[in-house]
Amino acid sequence: MSVLEYFAFDGKPHRWTMGIRTMKEEEWFQVENDYSWHLKVRRKLLQTRHDEVFAALPGSEAACHEVMSVLAAHLPKHHPSYFQRQDQRLITLENNESWDLQNPPKHPLECAGLWVQEDLCVMQEAPKDADDSG
Repeated sequence: MSVLEYFAFDGKPHRWTMGIRTMKEEEWFQVENDYSWHLKVRRKLLQTRHDEVFAALPGSEAACHEVMSVLAAHLPKHHPSYFQRQDQRLITLENNESWDLQNPPKHPLECAGLWVQEDLCVMQEAPKDADDSG
């Protein structure tokens, strides 16, 4: 059985385990040929089925803002033909949008999700007395 380059499982028969490995920073996010199409689909889903495709729990804002900030620094550095940074703004060159990083127009994770093809998920430990029913 051949394993995909970024396949998250080790492929051993009858024993699925996470095949986690360290990635180089330049490999974190890829911009592929269908980048525009992916972002159009994502934008459409957020407009038409928002509550089915996006969720964030109260208390996750700081962690989500950190993800947005890391991406806003990472993307122009590794994909300068798609992104530029101008002070506290990220410019997405594909559609010439300007994103205010200090006061994002949407939830920070939703903004970040409109920049990359990958799905984003922030996980953090819940307080011991938290309701697990989500």
